[in-house]
Amino acid sequence: ILSSFEDISHESIRKWYHQVDTIFTVGKTYRENIAVDETKIKINGKLHIVWAAIDTSNWEILGV
Repeated sequence: ILSSFEDISHESIRKWYHQVDTIFTVGKTYRENIAVDETKIKINGKLHIVWAAIDTSNWEILGV
């Protein structure tokens, strides 16, 4: 699956994110519990770490 992403630079991902960031924007609200998940992936032999913050009451993605 990741082989299709090997030619994508971090700058391309940053530009894409800023084009669609309103989709991921969550308004400020009180949250009881938040889970933060860390995933490590290797692309072209280089280790990358991806973080995701999730509201545990409704599984809403708060940030990546």
